[in-house]
Amino acid sequence: MSHTLTMEAKVSNKEALITALKRMGVPENLIEVHDKPVRLRTYHTEEIKHAHIIVRRPLAGRFSGRNSDIGWEITDEGLFTAHIDEYDYSGTPCYNGNWQNKLYTYCLVETAKKECELKGYTPVESLDSTGRIVVSAIAKKFEAPKSKYAIQIKSATSK
Repeated sequence: MSHTLTMEAKVSNKEALITALKRMGVPENLIEVHDKPVRLRTYHTEEIKHAHIIVRRPLAGRFSGRNSDIGWEITDEGLFTAHIDEYDYSGTPCYNGNWQNKLYTYCLVETAKKECELKGYTPVESLDSTGRIVVSAIAKKFEAPKSKYAIQIKSATSK
């Protein structure tokens, strides 16, 4: 009998996690976001797990054939704890460590891009020669502020 695996990640940005899930191919209509944790639907009724961000299993398993919801619960420290059924962790398509690592990489990329924007830079995402994602911060073009008042300087001439 399988059970739900719980894994803590060092991700604390909710918007980055949602964007990363979309980048991983999760349809937006299957992502639920809650202020308070909501119960996950699982194959195992004896295990009750709750989460703030949930990817619901669709009816008839059309998205992935999963048996259970997967979710992320916010801890007291502000980090996300993933709840993934053991079957889904090892099934096809699986939500194993490789999938989780890719998801959390996208979370970090999205967080870096947001930080660039907050500091006034334009983020540019690219791949380096080894295939790693690189986020570069490009300075925005500087324009001097325009004044609505014209200042005229007159020189004083002595007579």
